[in-house]
Amino acid sequence: MLGDMEKMVKMFQDEIKYLKEQLKNTHFTGESADGKVIVTFNGLEELEDVNFSIEEIGPEMKKNLEQGTVQAVNRALIKTKEHLKQKFADTGIFGGI
Repeated sequence: MLGDMEKMVKMFQDEIKYLKEQLKNTHFTGESADGKVIVTFNGLEELEDVNFSIEEIGPEMKKNLEQGTVQAVNRALIKTKEHLKQKFADTGIFGGI
């Protein structure tokens, strides 16, 4: 019986790993109303790309702004997820997921 349970756990872990990989490779794009900002997230809620269509800045500044925006947003999302995880742990809801 323990062997069957271990097999089920392994299958479940493999399925979660597969689903995470699928989500990481799924992309969603949003665009500002004026079309000057385009962002792309993966299915794991990670910002993967930012594109600014602003002619007033040089290419190096544009690249720095885009990379800095990706880093800042992802850091904020990490903090949000950590906060939610702590809130769930504090309340005991869902076993502290």
